[in-house]
Amino acid sequence: MENLIKKLQEVQNFLNGDVYEVVGIEAENFYRQSFRNEGFTYTSLEKWADVKCRTNPRPSQREKASAGRPILTDTGLV
Repeated sequence: MENLIKKLQEVQNFLNGDVYEVVGIEAENFYRQSFRNEGFTYTSLEKWADVKCRTNPRPSQREKASAGRPILTDTGLV
């Protein structure tokens, strides 16, 4: 019984403090992974729609250079 009380106190301490840090880290990891995947994952990956520079029939030099890269590469988030 003493062991159970000790374990319950550890859980309570975790819920009162460290849980916020763990949830924050997991949320940030999910957000960053979404940019790597170029879409959000709920039950399955939902890719973002192509941007103009990837679908333009007559792309500029800049658009040609970025054609094969992920959509948000220029923002530095990947």
